[in-house]
Amino acid sequence: MRRFALGIGVLTVLLAGSLAVGKQVEKISLPVVRNLEQAVCLAQEGAGEAALRAVHTAQEQWHRGWQFLAAFADHEPMDEVDDLFGALRSYRPDSEEFIAYCRQLIQRTGAVIRDQSFSWWNLL
Repeated sequence: MRRFALGIGVLTVLLAGSLAVGKQVEKISLPVVRNLEQAVCLAQEGAGEAALRAVHTAQEQWHRGWQFLAAFADHEPMDEVDDLFGALRSYRPDSEEFIAYCRQLIQRTGAVIRDQSFSWWNLL
């Protein structure tokens, strides 16, 4: 009976940890997505400087949470996000490529959130 209780305790701690990691990933990544969506809207409206500031803010938020994400998340989508942020600097904010890269960043960041959000298959 003691081993059973210990096993249940360990599983409970793992479940709580999984929930906490999922919430923290959302807390880090959702502001990044919001700023990138804002950058897309601003770039489409022709406010290039404001779009660049929104992207810069998103990149700062991403790098601020990078170490935590690197400890728990798959590195491939994170590397893709870093590469897209790097490529985004080479385009003018009024270009279609800038908007396309922002949209790809939104999708990749959303993939990190989906991969780390709490679901039964993430517990396996």
